[in-house]
Amino acid sequence: MGGVDDYKINGSLRYNYNDLTATLYAYYLPKYLNNYLSYMSAGTVYGTEHDREVDSYLWFDLTASYQLTNSLRINFAGRNIFDKKPPLAVVDQRPYDSSRYNAAGRTFSLEVQYEF
Repeated sequence: MGGVDDYKINGSLRYNYNDLTATLYAYYLPKYLNNYLSYMSAGTVYGTEHDREVDSYLWFDLTASYQLTNSLRINFAGRNIFDKKPPLAVVDQRPYDSSRYNAAGRTFSLEVQYEF
């Protein structure tokens, strides 16, 4: 947990039809060892009795835009669109790992662009 992940898988699928563009993003984090409470001193690791395996995590984001006219566009973005809860990983008294999960959870935004 103190270092980089062994691997992550990120993918995207884009769809275009006339004035509509949509992209679905998928993010996968494999299971990992939560050894946050372990520490090393003089080459010896202590506190490993608190180590716990954290489940894998898969979530999806979505962006879309639609060009209504030459000067008017609507943009949409959704993060964690299925509101997938992160696996339990107690770090700094939080029930999730903030380096791997955005605390905002599911969010949506809508933007209107007008050029004049």
